[in-house]
Amino acid sequence: MARSIWTAHISHARLTLSPFSSEQMAEIGQVMVDKIKSRIGQAIDVNDNQAKDLSAPYAKRKMAYGRSPVRDWNFTGRTMGSLKVKSANENQVRIGFINSQADMIVSIQN
Repeated sequence: MARSIWTAHISHARLTLSPFSSEQMAEIGQVMVDKIKSRIGQAIDVNDNQAKDLSAPYAKRKMAYGRSPVRDWNFTGRTMGSLKVKSANENQVRIGFINSQADMIVSIQN
């Protein structure tokens, strides 16, 4: 498996009531990232419905590049490729987009 350039920032809290270690929280975050990528790749929204259709011009453009004409956030691959576990400690895990362009695209979509 290829090594990623990005690594999550794992910190340790001094006092915690969490039953999980920082590393375990990072693993939980990675499971969620994988699940989110899977759902988006299947063009399923948060309510388990099919994602809304693309506009006709954008669907044509995606098909011209050999992509599926569905709302799967995969045109160049940069957006979904930048969804990672950003940080983790005993109390929380943060997932998000490590690329500022991808973060902007997702913010506009939401």
